[in-house]
Amino acid sequence: MIMRETTASIINNTKAMFAAQAVTWISSFFLMMFLPRYLGAESYGKLYFAMSLTIFGGLIIDLGISSLFVKEVARDRSKVNSFFMNGVSLRLIMWVIAMLGMLLYLFITGYSSELFTLIVILGFGKLLETISDLAHRIFQSFEQLRYRSIAVIIERVSLSVVGIVMLLAGYGIIVIAIVMTLSVLLNLLVCFLLLPKLVTLKIEITPSSWKGLLASSLPFLISTFFSFIYFRIDVIMLSAMTNDTVVGWYGAPYKLFDTMMFFPSILHIVVFPVFSRLWKQSHTEFFQTARQTLDATVIVAVAITFCLITLASPVVNLLFGLEEYSNSVILLQGLALIIPLIYINFIISTVDISADKQRALSIVSIIATFINIGLNFWLIPFFQNDYGNGAIGAMISTLITETCVMVMFIHLLPQGCFNKENLWVILKSLIAGIFSGVLVWYVESHLNIWYLSGLIGIIIYTAFLIAANVLTKKEFGLVLTIIPKRFSETTSRLFNL
Repeated sequence: MIMRETTASIINNTKAMFAAQAVTWISSFFLMMFLPRYLGAESYGKLYFAMSLTIFGGLIIDLGISSLFVKEVARDRSKVNSFFMNGVSLRLIMWVIAMLGMLLYLFITGYSSELFTLIVILGFGKLLETISDLAHRIFQSFEQLRYRSIAVIIERVSLSVVGIVMLLAGYGIIVIAIVMTLSVLLNLLVCFLLLPKLVTLKIEITPSSWKGLLASSLPFLISTFFSFIYFRIDVIMLSAMTNDTVVGWYGAPYKLFDTMMFFPSILHIVVFPVFSRLWKQSHTEFFQTARQTLDATVIVAVAITFCLITLASPVVNLLFGLEEYSNSVILLQGLALIIPLIYINFIISTVDISADKQRALSIVSIIATFINIGLNFWLIPFFQNDYGNGAIGAMISTLITETCVMVMFIHLLPQGCFNKENLWVILKSLIAGIFSGVLVWYVESHLNIWYLSGLIGIIIYTAFLIAANVLTKKEFGLVLTIIPKRFSETTSRLFNL
């Protein structure tokens, strides 16, 4: 009974998330084609730096409440009003502190007035985002992600449409930052329209509960904060050690790299409340669900990796223009190697948190931060001085750090969580990915039609996994429950599933 409910929840919420992702990915893809090209590497580097700095400030504002919110409310929904109201109150206080800190940093380091303006605009957007985030956590903990999907779709589509129009009209990074902030406001307004469908919120703020809330969320704050530092500090260090153009070379493929995080992000959002609930209800079902999730994650990660590595040059040419962003090709290929590590780390960390190991994860994030910063201090100047592209050093630092993080995460897993079958799926997927990648490279070098080469590679990759008994009728049947009913019925008849 529990397993049927779990499967239904995951399928229904995955449908909603993939529907939203399809729309937002397409809209983000088009915006990505315009931003670096129309702004140029230098201006785009400034915008990307400002975005990274405000994300850093957002971590301080978050206080680690988001993950604690989902975990606790998924187990006891009566806590939702207290978590939301007190979470908003604490975040408003931290937003003021974060804004002062970011502006002080810009003043001390001597950045231009244009960056000050960008931080003020994007910082206000971060305030709106942090409130809408708590609304999203209600949708997530209630396992009703279709409402979250509606808000996200409206935000991303409005951002892309208005942003592209502004770029075509010749406006620069200040106007784009305003558009970003207004799109977040739309997200927040939609959330407040949809929340009454699930819960009636009352303004009940209890400052006496803040100490306990902060104490419980502290491990999540430490883990999230330091994870961001080792994952994003490279942009800050690149800006300090190189120049805006190098940051632009790195920021352009990194934005695409961020977009490729859609799959583990969706799975994390969908399965985190489910994992948290199952850990208390049934360890057997918990382990089974975790294994299936890891297998799906590895298969998708390897497919994306071999496509990006072999097609990096035409992808950079299409999105950003190869003439100005030729140095981004090797960066995209290196970032592609990191994708399987991050995908796996997403799932393993979700398992660890659901199993109440958040304190240990916070220690891992601190260790990873020291590793990453140390590597960046050495590798960024080395590659900047010897090769004129310090971003290569930042990319290699991230690759090494994520490898170390994966080893530590695996060590923390509950005993018996994953088994040899998972290792076989990883091995078979890697073999299929390497074989398919070589084939894609060969076809692309002769036909020079990148999208056809990529399609052939995906077909060969899928066929290999079918032959290796990694993809079976069971997996295809699960996919068919996620896609629209009419198409799934047609496909089922076609393949006799």
